[in-house]
Amino acid sequence: MILSFFLISMALLPALYAGSMEDEGSTCTLVELHACLQSLQSVTQSNDLMFVTTRKELTALCSKLQSSVGCVDEHMKNCFSPTQTKVFNQVVAGARQFLLELCVEGPIQETYLKHSSCYKNVSLSEEKCAPKYRQLIHLSENVDEQRNVDEGLRESCCAFNDFVLCKYEYVRKDCGQEAAIFLEQHLDRISSPLIHEHCAHYTYATDSCVPTATAPETRAMSLAVIFVVSAVLVRLKFGSL
Repeated sequence: MILSFFLISMALLPALYAGSMEDEGSTCTLVELHACLQSLQSVTQSNDLMFVTTRKELTALCSKLQSSVGCVDEHMKNCFSPTQTKVFNQVVAGARQFLLELCVEGPIQETYLKHSSCYKNVSLSEEKCAPKYRQLIHLSENVDEQRNVDEGLRESCCAFNDFVLCKYEYVRKDCGQEAAIFLEQHLDRISSPLIHEHCAHYTYATDSCVPTATAPETRAMSLAVIFVVSAVLVRLKFGSL
């Protein structure tokens, strides 16, 4: 479940590019970036991949995520402006560190796997967080580069915050104190730059977020989502640099 946020940030990467494309012959195009993100998005669309409950499954997922993130990093090194690179790295720093810690045997991996079944139930239940997850994934996969920047930021930030709050609420109720503390500790370090910095105007303005609309079909969310959401937000804010 925490893996969902890693995937969301990555999925929003195309937003980094609106208005800053290179010439047609350049490798710095959305086509190349989408090739990197395709495998990440395939993870967000697969409940089997997204909600691992064994060490073997987690090892396979980590390998897939690390390969995809490496592809994005290489693209970023060659194509992002210094400002885009700085902002994106700042937003996803916590997600990167958590991924490193989760993908090796140790207390973080053990605790995550211990509570993974309950986390999965919270994410997939239609009565809990599945509708909010669908809306967030829908936004990350349908970035309109011609849209009003403020409206795009507002929708992405509000959907992201809605999903985080939903996770907190139902994990506390359903999964026990240890699971809730683990989620809150690590989700805060992963999502804090998005919620408290780049989304602060929408997170703290009481009338800025409207109830999120329902979007098509349920998919389970993953840690890689944080990379996707971050990318879209950075692109929306800094794409013209």
